[in-house]
Amino acid sequence: FIFSAAGSLASAVVMLAVHRAGRKWVTLVGVSVFGSLASNAVQITLSVTFIFGDAAWVIAPLFLGIGVASGLVVGFFAERFYARSRWLAAMKERYRGA
Repeated sequence: FIFSAAGSLASAVVMLAVHRAGRKWVTLVGVSVFGSLASNAVQITLSVTFIFGDAAWVIAPLFLGIGVASGLVVGFFAERFYARSRWLAAMKERYRGA
């Protein structure tokens, strides 16, 4: 639970920061990949610190690689949803006029 919560919090903070700082240059794919890497980095660090010690670094490259891949997939889905969602377009229009 602690690993998941810490990874999720780190991911959310990093994605918010990247989105705000790089709004003109970073797509949702990039935001997603940064969030994935932040989550994995925190979980690896906790694993090294509290459970496995330096042995946890052995799995780090695979763990980070899978994180990048999942970040890419989620980011591509987010881009597609953002571009094609009628619901999102209606919400933007609704709150723009309010």
